[in-house]
This record gives sequence, C-alpha cells and structure tokens, in this order.
Amino acid sequence: NDIHRGTRTACMYRDKWNRLWLSANGEYIAIIDFASRFIKKIAREKVNGLPNGTVVCISSIDNNIWVSDFSLTVINKTTGNVEKRIDPKSLPGHPADISQLFYDSLLQRIWMSAGEKIYYYDIQADKFIKTKFNFLGSGLDKLRCFAILKSGELLLVCRDGVWQVDKGCSTGFLIPEFGTGIINQLYVLS
Repeated sequence: NDIHRGTRTACMYRDKWNRLWLSANGEYIAIIDFASRFIKKIAREKVNGLPNGTVVCISSIDNNIWVSDFSLTVINKTTGNVEKRIDPKSLPGHPADISQLFYDSLLQRIWMSAGEKIYYYDIQADKFIKTKFNFLGSGLDKLRCFAILKSGELLLVCRDGVWQVDKGCSTGFLIPEFGTGIINQLYVLS
C-alpha cells in the first residue's frame, strides 16, 4: 500500500521465522510477517531508525540482524528494535562506509568491506580487525559479495574476478580461473 512504498527494492532477507526483511532503497527496512499479517518499518533518520536508509546488505547472526546501510546497524530479530549503531569512522583506519557483510559461523566472524579494505568483527573478542588483504588495484567499491565453500575457504567477488581470502593471516589472491571480470554474484550450491 502507499504507506509502505519505497523508491525501489535494494535487498531482501528471509529469517528463520520466515519473515521477510525488505529494504526500500533510501527509505526504510520493512519486516514483513505474512502469516500474522504484521509489518514494522525501521525508517531512515527516525528515532531508533537507520542512519542512511539505503541498505546494501543484511546478515543474520544469532538473535540479531546486522544491516549495512553504509553504516552498520544491529537490529534485534524478535523486537525489530535497533540494538546498536556502528559508525564506520570508528573502525581502525576510519573508512568512509561499510557495504557487504558475511557471517562466518565457524570462526565467529562477520566479514565486511569498508572503504577500500576488508575488515572482520571478531564476535568472541568483541572487536573489529582491519585485514592485510591486498586487492592489487582492484576497486573495492566494486565488491559484490562473499561466499564460503564447504571446505571453509572464504571467497569474495569483485568486478575483476573471484578472490580467495586466507582467513588466518587475512591476505588473499585472485583465482586465475575466475579472473574474467564483470562477475556480480557467487552462490555456493549444496
């Protein structure tokens, strides 16, 4: 309906309760539960809302939804309330923005692209780490997504190809077979 109309859909996420988290670009996130006919909006620049409103990525970690709208917002899944906001400038190196997110449940890390670097948030240590990952001239603003293989290898996709990330020392390299350019998404199939 008109009350819940945004400019366009930027990303969607379905949580374990089958609720749809829908980002209307530049406007809000709507949490929609079709079974109980429930909708809640977390609007841009409102009290307890999103700082920027243009959601780039949504990731589910434990009882929270982590939302990147160029800042980082942690939302409680059950209540839909904002638990905390993280300004990217508070991270080591003070990047301008945060875009893609990926939860690595094995290492309890949330990987993210921030500014021109790759960071991760160590959940157990409760701190952000700036990696030594070197893109060798690749534009990080072109980072598309993260994926993890069943073997535990972390991959990330940029416009220039697929990179493998060494999670131990936080470095990486371009995989020659996938260095073709203009790759937008990567999915791991079971």
